[in-house]
Amino acid sequence: MTRRRWARRCRATILVLTVLALSSLAGTARPATAQPTRDTRIRLVSQSPFVEPKGGAFVLRFRVEGAPDDAELEFRLFGSITEGRNRLLATIAASDTLGERAPLFRALPLANLPVDADGTYTATFAVDNELQPLLGLLLKNPGVYPFSIQVRHRDGDAVASLVTYIVRLPLASATPNPPFLASVIVPLRAPVAHQTDGAVNLGDRAGVLRERVAVLQRHPGVPLTIDATPETAAALVETGAVPAGDLRSIAAGRQVLAAPYVPVDLASWVTEPSLRADLDRQWAVGTQTLVDVFGTAPDTRTILVDRSTSVDVLTHLRGRGAQRAVVDERVLFPLPQKEFPKTLTRTFELDGPPGIRTDAGAADARLVAHLGETDDPVLAAVYTVADLAVLQVDQPALTRGALLRLPDDVPAAYLDALLTALTPAPAPAPVDATAPEEGTAPESATPATPATPAAPRVLAAATVDGYFGVVEPAGEKGGAAFSATGNRLENTLVRVYLPDPPAGLGQYPKKLAQAHASVASYRSLFADGPSRATKLDQLLLLSGAAGFDERRKQDHLDAAVGQVEAIRTRVSFPDQPAVTLTATEGRMPLAVDNNGPDELQVRLTLSSDKLEFPDAPDGRSRLLTLAPGPNRLDLPVRAKGSGVFQVDATLTSPDGSLPLATTKFEMRSTAVSGWGLAISIGAGVFLALWWARHILQEWRARSEPPPAPPAPPAVPTEREPVPV
Repeated sequence: MTRRRWARRCRATILVLTVLALSSLAGTARPATAQPTRDTRIRLVSQSPFVEPKGGAFVLRFRVEGAPDDAELEFRLFGSITEGRNRLLATIAASDTLGERAPLFRALPLANLPVDADGTYTATFAVDNELQPLLGLLLKNPGVYPFSIQVRHRDGDAVASLVTYIVRLPLASATPNPPFLASVIVPLRAPVAHQTDGAVNLGDRAGVLRERVAVLQRHPGVPLTIDATPETAAALVETGAVPAGDLRSIAAGRQVLAAPYVPVDLASWVTEPSLRADLDRQWAVGTQTLVDVFGTAPDTRTILVDRSTSVDVLTHLRGRGAQRAVVDERVLFPLPQKEFPKTLTRTFELDGPPGIRTDAGAADARLVAHLGETDDPVLAAVYTVADLAVLQVDQPALTRGALLRLPDDVPAAYLDALLTALTPAPAPAPVDATAPEEGTAPESATPATPATPAAPRVLAAATVDGYFGVVEPAGEKGGAAFSATGNRLENTLVRVYLPDPPAGLGQYPKKLAQAHASVASYRSLFADGPSRATKLDQLLLLSGAAGFDERRKQDHLDAAVGQVEAIRTRVSFPDQPAVTLTATEGRMPLAVDNNGPDELQVRLTLSSDKLEFPDAPDGRSRLLTLAPGPNRLDLPVRAKGSGVFQVDATLTSPDGSLPLATTKFEMRSTAVSGWGLAISIGAGVFLALWWARHILQEWRARSEPPPAPPAPPAVPTEREPVPV
């Protein structure tokens, strides 16, 4: 036996004797007391996720709420679970299925355990695979062992119990099997935080997400995948709930999935042609937001498939570069029990659009369901780790893994315990076996001896990228699709899923198009229109959130259009000055008031039956810039005649879609046009000639003698007879 092992044994013996002595003293000194007035319960704070087979220790930290004054603890170890996952699930569901018990440890008064200031007790047990430690656990084989804790009165009545699980690692000398991969997808999501009035409010989700980010920061060495809503990530920074640097730190070396700016009903959107541009905007703004917040380009190759993912959605996402899918196993058709008696922990192909299949893996819903089996999140994480370890034992020689898509409300304590179990163990430091004792001088420098190798890990963390890069596809008959040399053994397993039908969008697409037109007009009013309309564009993006009902969608559209409509009150026509044109061409003054603080680009349109506007490109309208305050315009005008004419003036946005102000006024002209003058002169000449001719005829008539009177007509005589 080496000096090192001898010293370890001595320390363990001294510790055990001390604990036993304290137990004896406590047993004679503490009188029995009355029953507690409240329920007693045990809550797990932390535990060793794995134990080494030799020289290791199992450390258990817990709190006891409502413990009686005479409380004692009873610890029991049960046999390793070798029958598979169903056996583990049975022990979680019912404590009477734990199986064979190891000998009972000596009952230990609760008061004898070390306790922190916050009431956390610590129990430490030595572990060995050959000899039963004096106060410890004999774990002969690697595997998963149920371990129970009971709180009892000194008279033996149990008042509370808890069952946890110990995962014993293989021997370091054993041929290592590949670790079972656990690819955790961590959500950073919240209801829409950006309000219609411009406020940003995450509510109680701010604290929840802050804790979640803090957990991810505590485990920087665990590769995982972040599923963040871009709008939520931006709100965390804008509200100061999480500093931008913290979000960038949790994304370093990890995978961030691409997403629309807000979650939308993709199944309904992709079938609506009028929303294609809006869907592109959702993806573009979402991608840029994730880049700004996390400092890394999001991954567009991986998609999450659930009940809302229709075949049309899958086609759309494939067109955006998607190559593999993480599929909620609850939407997949079950596998035949004969070919697949064990949980599928390999990849497959997802049947989607005709002729197109996507590499896929199933998000194991059972692993996450452990959260609902207890209200103790740390204990739920222990269940998950034990479940993963049992899955590894199913086929230990194969490279396999599981995908864990955590729910939006996952507790921080669960995530912390899970990531603690998946944190890579540090390499053991080399030990100088010949180091001199304290106070003695070394004779010469000696090289350090190699460190004792750590036991092989049974679990390892991976991003979704890492999972698909290592885990091989399953064959359609339950075996491997390919051999170790790459030869095909079976056709790859193809699985079918059943999504829900689209919910439909009602009148939303039409109303969104109208709101876009209003915002486009608003944008054209300003020289810096694109940046000025950013908040309005954001309201339109937010209006598409899948969590909104029709009323909330309309509220966001109304908020955007309302800000556009407010511009109309800034522009007006005051009373126009009286104008009289004395010439055919002149200038017409026009007064316009801009009651806002900014310059506005507008289109002025003038119309009149008797006036022309020669400087207008189309004879009627022109683009103008209105300075803040009163504006007096001096416009060239040409009159078609004299008289009083009505002028109609209209101000709109430059694109003509948004009316701003209208007015009507009169304009007088005393000028005669060229044609009118020519006609007048012609008429005058004609009249003068007519009068001249008339006067001449009168003069001639007076200067000539009067004509002789006409001879009287002859009187006819009697008619003579005509000779025959």
